[in-house]
Amino acid sequence: MDNFIIGVGSGGFRVKNRLKADSERYEGLEESLKYVRDKGFFPSCSINRFFSGVWYFLRGPLSVILRDLYLNRRLFENLLAKVGEFNLWAEKNLLEQGAMMITWVDDLGYNKGTFMNPKFYEEFIFPWHKKAIDLAHRYGAFVNMHSHGNINAIVPLLVEAGLDVLNPIGPSDNMDLAILKEKFGARLCLQGGLSKHIGFMNVEKLRQHVADRLKTGSPGEGFILSSEGSLPYEMTRNNVLAFIKLSRQYRRNVPS
Repeated sequence: MDNFIIGVGSGGFRVKNRLKADSERYEGLEESLKYVRDKGFFPSCSINRFFSGVWYFLRGPLSVILRDLYLNRRLFENLLAKVGEFNLWAEKNLLEQGAMMITWVDDLGYNKGTFMNPKFYEEFIFPWHKKAIDLAHRYGAFVNMHSHGNINAIVPLLVEAGLDVLNPIGPSDNMDLAILKEKFGARLCLQGGLSKHIGFMNVEKLRQHVADRLKTGSPGEGFILSSEGSLPYEMTRNNVLAFIKLSRQYRRNVPS
């Protein structure tokens, strides 16, 4: 497939063909990934987003994209196809260089539900997610997808597609770690579980929260402890150090 640039302006969008090679983008990557593996770590590489790629870079704001799903589906499909084909092309290059996990960000909801009817997700976006997952699996790699929001309604589809890891399983988005673990824990690794408000917790509250999340998520494996976002800016240095210590302690000895 051809490489391309898509630009957006007040007059719409345009597509420019480019040389497919772009080999300089990947210079030294294979050696870097090998170095990471040789040090005993697990190299992960990111591709661009699919739905959010159209939203953030081509056709935002969100209200315009959602309107397109009802009134201008052909345009939305065409834009999604351009983003999707480029993502798969980039993903293949990363996999051939030795990436062991492919990640992408595709925010699909808010705290009350998905941005769109789940049927729209299944018709338009799910096929691209499945193609990307299948491609990674053909190379023996894993896939980790990030999506904020209450996306409980489409988790069964992500499991059906063979997704390996879903993050961030945010409590404030009504993504219940215990329920998701019970329903899908045998087929899907859950990453997250920590509240985005950990920066306001004292050390004892933080200890209780970390212990509870690990106690809930760890049984049967398939759980990666992390927050809904990064460590919050309001978290004190002492609490960051306490969190690291607690995480190491409880990950080795999960509270009973």
